[in-house]
Amino acid sequence: MSLPKKLALQFSFTTYSYNPDNTDYILCGISKNGSKFNFADNRKMYEYSAMNFSEDCPRSKSSFSKRAEVGYTVSKEVFLPFLKFLDQFEYNKLDEEVDNCVTLYNIVKKGLEKCSIEDVKKALSFAIKYKSEEAYEELFHQIDARLEKISTQVDVQLCYMITTFLLKVSRDIGDDNYIVKAYKFFFDSLDYIAVYSKDTDIYEMLNLRKRMAQDEMDNMGQFLEASLSPDRIKSIQKDIKENPVYYSISTISDIIYSGYTFKDKNVTLLLNNCIKFLIASEDNTLYVLNYFKNDCECISKIIIRIYCINYYLGRNETILDLLAKFVVDEGNRDGNWKKKVYSNMYNLPNSYNFLFSLYVFQLKKNIENQDFFTNYCSEIFNSFEEYRSEKFSDAFKLYLEFYHGDDAALESYKGILNYIIDNLNMHIVDKKVMEKFITDVEEKLSIDNAVEENGLIETILKLKRKYNITTICNISELLYIGKRIENPDMDYNEKLLKKVKYNFSHMSEEKYREYLSWLLPNILVQSSGSAGHIKVKKTFFVPNMKIPFTMYMLMV
Repeated sequence: MSLPKKLALQFSFTTYSYNPDNTDYILCGISKNGSKFNFADNRKMYEYSAMNFSEDCPRSKSSFSKRAEVGYTVSKEVFLPFLKFLDQFEYNKLDEEVDNCVTLYNIVKKGLEKCSIEDVKKALSFAIKYKSEEAYEELFHQIDARLEKISTQVDVQLCYMITTFLLKVSRDIGDDNYIVKAYKFFFDSLDYIAVYSKDTDIYEMLNLRKRMAQDEMDNMGQFLEASLSPDRIKSIQKDIKENPVYYSISTISDIIYSGYTFKDKNVTLLLNNCIKFLIASEDNTLYVLNYFKNDCECISKIIIRIYCINYYLGRNETILDLLAKFVVDEGNRDGNWKKKVYSNMYNLPNSYNFLFSLYVFQLKKNIENQDFFTNYCSEIFNSFEEYRSEKFSDAFKLYLEFYHGDDAALESYKGILNYIIDNLNMHIVDKKVMEKFITDVEEKLSIDNAVEENGLIETILKLKRKYNITTICNISELLYIGKRIENPDMDYNEKLLKKVKYNFSHMSEEKYREYLSWLLPNILVQSSGSAGHIKVKKTFFVPNMKIPFTMYMLMV
């Protein structure tokens, strides 16, 4: 009576026989005092297996045996429903695997509270091994009511095992409703772990999610539909702050799996909200960046989105520096990575501002590098011309602020001059920035280096004409004219001084004296009459500087 029905029907049996030797029953009950059967003698005959239940009744450790004993001594409701459950499977024998069915039955009826991972694995293996469509449908129907509770009892490994089983059962049954429920169990289980588990291993969870997505690659549409269903998005929005890393990565992963085809505004809002909570922590932000860094297309989009949301929320400079440092450090480690990420970013909306923030970050880190700006121009501006058109003037202006005066060598300025002349149209460089740059260059020119810097002086003059720029003191013109006046073969009728207006009031008196001492002797040799002297005075004299005027009178 304790055997599974299918197995019991295979046996002939009687509850009592006086002479069992003369019967064909496979199972035969006898009485020690009222049967023609001697236990002692027949124990030696191998065609018999005799058990003396009156004296040495064996007690099994089997879960099935214990359930049977309780069922026939305490309550039949403990055992008979299990026999009915067991009868659904194509299990027509009785061995140690029956205990796996007991575990499966307990899971269906009570959940997982007392089950080890190994027990669950054996239980699910039993269901798969002795399957039948009828059994599966009944099993899913019975377990369905428990799925919500079970989803709060699993760890990562159990979540995968049970989900895989549920999906197999669902597809064997051929009912899409069951598949939806299987996916729901999977995502609900991970959500519960993410929010409530104190020992959450995010990496393990994300690996499981990736593994499941790979398993379901042929059914990716169903997988994503369940993951990003309106109800689940609504639920996630409440829980994001509890685990922003998991929800950011899982949402981004879903968008990747979809081939970036999601246009649902709710998905966009979810992603933005995930990032909002993510950037509250530098460690969390860096974790997400490192997780996706090997996917150059994806990491580019993530960085720009983090940048934009951070900007919208109020420019957290710490996060901006973290993004910049991440890109710079990874780019220094791998040049190909840098090229791919910059190229991907370049084509994204709102990317130019972030690329410029990278420039600012690098500029601050390369204050001692006199070639930084020209190298950046060659590597970045030349590769991304639209970005150059929009941001060159800003980058140039900032560079001049960092390297003003003695901080910048004249050689580095020559490189920038050549780059501007060879590569840029007039509209790219703001006139005021160019004027500031030329003024800085002119401050480094002097009588002493006028001869050796003749080429630079002529380049400056060319730029000033191109941009129609007049600097405060017009040092380059002054040096150019002074050199020509020094030439004894020069024809003074070239009228070198007519078109040039100088403002020596911005010079120090010492430098003013120096220039006059250099220019006046040659000019006065070729100047004659009062008209010539008036012209020289108008061109070179500053009224409040009396010493140069005295010097002029002595020369005359």
